[in-house]
Amino acid sequence: MDEVVAKELALLRPDIRADAAEVAGLLHDDFREFGASGRVWDRQSVAKALAAEPGDGGEAHDLDAVRLADNVVLLTYATGPPARTALRSSLWVRDGGTWRILFHQGTPSPSSSPLRVRRATPVDAALLTEMMFVDPSREAIVMAGDADRAARFQLALLRQTLASADGAVLVLERDRTPIGFAEVTGGGDLPPFRIVARTALHAFGVLGTVRAACKSSARARVDMKALPDCVHLVELQVHPDARNQGAGGALLLAVEEEACARGVGNVSLTTTIDNPARRLYERHGFAVVAEKRDPRYERLTGSPGRVLMVKPLAVTPR
Repeated sequence: MDEVVAKELALLRPDIRADAAEVAGLLHDDFREFGASGRVWDRQSVAKALAAEPGDGGEAHDLDAVRLADNVVLLTYATGPPARTALRSSLWVRDGGTWRILFHQGTPSPSSSPLRVRRATPVDAALLTEMMFVDPSREAIVMAGDADRAARFQLALLRQTLASADGAVLVLERDRTPIGFAEVTGGGDLPPFRIVARTALHAFGVLGTVRAACKSSARARVDMKALPDCVHLVELQVHPDARNQGAGGALLLAVEEEACARGVGNVSLTTTIDNPARRLYERHGFAVVAEKRDPRYERLTGSPGRVLMVKPLAVTPR
């Protein structure tokens, strides 16, 4: 019984979850899981998903172990923060002298705080920009010159999106506290140069704008146009304290719902080639349709280039 409990608790640890081979070794060949999200998982898909985003499985409490037969043990328990609050059960069987999980189920607890998506207002702009720069991208800082200038520039762009008829910012909240957001626009061309230039002057000043313009030529060589029949995801941001808890997936679902409401057939985004978030996008059905590389861009940002990713949606065009 102690061995089974120890192995179950090990699966909540980030270092174990990050090792796909270690996780697979704890799961029976015929393993199945009914996840808290409603998805059905098998052995390989669980091991792969946890390795991509190990996170912290949370703290287990109210754990109870019952021996159903000599080679069968049922564990029930609850998990809490930093993972989602859920009631969990695992059926362990002794297979060839080794205990492995045959079945697991997670059910959201009634006490868990639901996630809620709402549309942002101009009042939200400063808070969302602050969230973005808790863990800013290297590209944003390099292009602007420093984090403060980058934040002023992003704040101005975010305010323009909120004021435009074609843009929207979707805020994800837990307990009425924003934990992430998605900024979207209609597909097609990039923002007009005059708008970007005016925003840069406001954020950087004249000299700073000249310096940023010299660097922006490298970014321009890896930029790609969004598809015309799409909603384009400009920014997807999740507060570091809320990552690996389903927030990114919830925001992507909200973006898809926005696209369906607009009657367009695709969601697109661009990101750096080496962005770890690509694994999240790929799991949610996005595929790379174009890629651009540039040596100067790589020298400036550390990334070899950018990719355009698209997810087709099953919608009826307007």
